[in-house]
Amino acid sequence: MGWHMRAAAGGVLLAGLASGPVAWAQGLDSATGGGAYRFNIEWSRVEPAPGTFDAREIDHYRQVAERARRQGQQPVANLFHGSVPAWATSHLADVDARFRDYAERMAVELGDLIDYWTTLDEATGQLGDLALAHRAAYLALKAADTWDADGDGFPSMVGAIDGLEPQDRLPPSRFLETGAGARD
Repeated sequence: MGWHMRAAAGGVLLAGLASGPVAWAQGLDSATGGGAYRFNIEWSRVEPAPGTFDAREIDHYRQVAERARRQGQQPVANLFHGSVPAWATSHLADVDARFRDYAERMAVELGDLIDYWTTLDEATGQLGDLALAHRAAYLALKAADTWDADGDGFPSMVGAIDGLEPQDRLPPSRFLETGAGARD
């Protein structure tokens, strides 16, 4: 069940904390060292209906990335963490294309703040062919995120978390890019 459905059912709990500004602020405030703050963007939260993006929810993630930067952390955004929007179940034939469109929109909306992206974390087939979904999102992020938010000469680094122990504070120097090609 995705964020949107849990919220509609009366709330969302994450590790005993209510989701939203309180939960992410507590998590970010407790992040020390490491140089990076990894967070998940909930697809169903920012795109509650096919092709309809919620500006208020996108702004929530802007606030997360901005606060991370103010606290000296490099924001690392993950686009998919084990759930698809409820509406996607009726669009399974083109879910990879819809995931690509979502990735592109996040790059346009947040790329000026985020240079490090992961496409998939704990993906178990909800997106159909995971390699195709990752590749589609990879190419969309690379094409749409043309800002170099941290000034290191690279506008976007894109990877996927697959079989690795996810870490909330992944140092950017250890971020591995995977996908359509080498670091460019």
